[in-house]
Amino acid sequence: YMGFLYIHRAFAPWSDQDEISQYGYRTKLIANGFTFNDKIAPGWSMFAESMFSYFYFIAETTIVPKLFKVLGLFFVAQLLYFLVVHLTKKRTLGLASSLLLLVTPEFSYIASSLKTDNVLMIFEATSLLCLIYLYYERNNIETKPFKILSIITVIYSVIAFSIRLSGTYSLLLVSTTLLFVL
Repeated sequence: YMGFLYIHRAFAPWSDQDEISQYGYRTKLIANGFTFNDKIAPGWSMFAESMFSYFYFIAETTIVPKLFKVLGLFFVAQLLYFLVVHLTKKRTLGLASSLLLLVTPEFSYIASSLKTDNVLMIFEATSLLCLIYLYYERNNIETKPFKILSIITVIYSVIAFSIRLSGTYSLLLVSTTLLFVL
């Protein structure tokens, strides 16, 4: 049911002032050929907007970028499910954790908007969930694959940092934890 609600909201017209005047507008400008040198928003990184401007360019509508953002949320919910099932060996706890993530009222709004918060959440959550997995499985994974997975986890945190400055916290947490584990 929650999946249909998110997909329905992706097809809904824009309803938030930030989405209309900032994030959606910037996505359209980047899709139409504007660059960072055009000073669309001086001093702000527009990495998330430029990630989804390609899909706007292809479809000439904001529905496709919104659907990809909803798919990203479903990916995080599925990753949370697999991690909880792996750690607890109980499917009901994994299902409950994924459903609690999807039922969160904030996500029903942000997941299908063009705001950068949901893209930040996808990369932060992926890096933190991978960090938890690596921490608990550090003795069961060989050294070379562990280092490769650690680098991938840090890359997710760096992408989160490049989306918004608040991604600094996840980058610091992931980096310092992996530094001590390695």
